[in-house]
Amino acid sequence: MDMLPCKVLNQALQPVYIVSYLLVLSATTVLCSQITTPPKDTTGIVGEFVTLSCEAQFMEGEIEALEWTKEDLIGTSVEYIFISLDQRGNPNNQPYNPAKYSIEGNYNLLIKDLTLEDGGIYRCRLLFSKETASANLVIMSEPIIGGPMEGLPQGTLTNITCEMTYSGPPDSIMVPQRKPQLHMLMDHTVVQREYVSTFSGTTGKYTLSQTWEYEASAGDDRRKIHCEGFTETPYQIVESFTALDITYGVPGVEVFPRKSAYHVGDVITCSANGKPPPVFTWTADASPGKNRQDGSELEMTLDMVGQNAWNCVAQNQVGGQVYLHETSLEFVVDVPHTEGGRPGAGGFMTNTGPNNNGGQVDEVKTSSTSGVVIAIAIIIPIVVIIILIGVVLYCRKTRRKKSHIYSPRKESVEADNRSETDRMSARYSVRFSVQPDTDDRIRESQRLNNGRNA
Repeated sequence: MDMLPCKVLNQALQPVYIVSYLLVLSATTVLCSQITTPPKDTTGIVGEFVTLSCEAQFMEGEIEALEWTKEDLIGTSVEYIFISLDQRGNPNNQPYNPAKYSIEGNYNLLIKDLTLEDGGIYRCRLLFSKETASANLVIMSEPIIGGPMEGLPQGTLTNITCEMTYSGPPDSIMVPQRKPQLHMLMDHTVVQREYVSTFSGTTGKYTLSQTWEYEASAGDDRRKIHCEGFTETPYQIVESFTALDITYGVPGVEVFPRKSAYHVGDVITCSANGKPPPVFTWTADASPGKNRQDGSELEMTLDMVGQNAWNCVAQNQVGGQVYLHETSLEFVVDVPHTEGGRPGAGGFMTNTGPNNNGGQVDEVKTSSTSGVVIAIAIIIPIVVIIILIGVVLYCRKTRRKKSHIYSPRKESVEADNRSETDRMSARYSVRFSVQPDTDDRIRESQRLNNGRNA
């Protein structure tokens, strides 16, 4: 009687046992092949490459059968890119076009050297379980900037255009954030956002274009115009740029250093901007000497000593129009002289200021200045000759002093030498003077001895 309830209980719990077994089995065994990492929507750029993922997990003992396909841009045909089994059912890892595609890792598809024809819908499908995952691939080309931008005269109105072509799935199935967009910038500032999108039904490609009406300005010379195509999701950008080449007239002219008085040898420089570069000319309203100088620099020469009034003119030509600006400068030129503590002292220049006869300035005594210059030219050689003569006389005097300082010592040595010679001569003279007397006495003694013997 006790066994009956247990049997009934076991039969009642049998479904629970089966569910528990299946749960444990599913934790360790794949019940059905599946795609674990599906491909994602991607944006590529012409000439680069992209990778679409499709990692799959297969049932134990199941043949790994997977394929990659692509719909053409118009949606009328399907291209088979890869099947993991060959015609005999053996594993295969080579796509049909190895130059264009390759399989990386666990059935990820690498697309090389992208072109606009590579845009579209790609699908990864497991052949036995029929599970499928797809991704949209958008390909953008490099934008093209058009319009006259070289040698553009200032004030000219022109149209600058920007155009880009892309390919991909139909716009109808794409969210706005994934559609390519286009805008134009000057340096880093957007100048045009509006664009027109055109679809070609024969090629399945889209063309985005925009136009910016621009007035050339001198301040924009060498600034860059950027044309950018981009997608927001996923974020991808492709751009091209070019620099503006604006020609402009002379806006103004400056002179430096600007002073009321200059010395002979000083240089005044005239400067101005412009493209093409301006031509400079100096002309004199009043000058004691020359009255014209070509170029940006005016040098103070000796014939300009006195009161001067000059104009600097800078001009260039842009678009058939001549642009000209000038500035005037009045100044006095003198000869620099250090005597007297200031230039112009010592008779080189006289400028007494206003007098009692109407406030006019006395004229510069240029004749006196010329005479002084000639006198200096004569005096300097004479002074040089005198200095040379003085140097020669000084050298001779110094040589004589040196000779006088060393002569006593020489005379002392010579005196010592003479004394020694005299002593030796006296010694020998005594010797030879004594010798004859001795011989006479000897001979006299022998004669006396001989007499006695006789």
